[in-house]
Amino acid sequence: MNAKLSGNARENLKHRIMEQVESLLNKLAHAKVVRNAAEMRKAELAIVAVTDTLAGELIKAVMERSLQDQEFVDEGRSLIKQAPARMKNHGQRAVEIQPYRGAAFTVATTYYCKAGLSPQRAEKKRGSIIPS
Repeated sequence: MNAKLSGNARENLKHRIMEQVESLLNKLAHAKVVRNAAEMRKAELAIVAVTDTLAGELIKAVMERSLQDQEFVDEGRSLIKQAPARMKNHGQRAVEIQPYRGAAFTVATTYYCKAGLSPQRAEKKRGSIIPS
């Protein structure tokens, strides 16, 4: 991939990941002895909550980096040019992504829809989201 995180974004990501790792280490340090299935389930859910948050942060970073990759952007543009109907670029839009693990996050990417449609009709017909 050609895209790189900016220094500030990289430091913020690093800080958030380190917080999650510290939380996992604290859970390990303060872990109680599990005596029954209910306690096991409670411990498991606490660990999964932290690992899901960590996974969500990593997935968000990978997605943002991918959307900035020039090869990916060029491939998206070529797909739009090959579309059976003429497509119009409606600029950058915020798109919410719900990963399998972690919380939903929003990224900005280019929005395309059929040419000749008003923006309101385009919203109803659902256009294509292509990396910007």
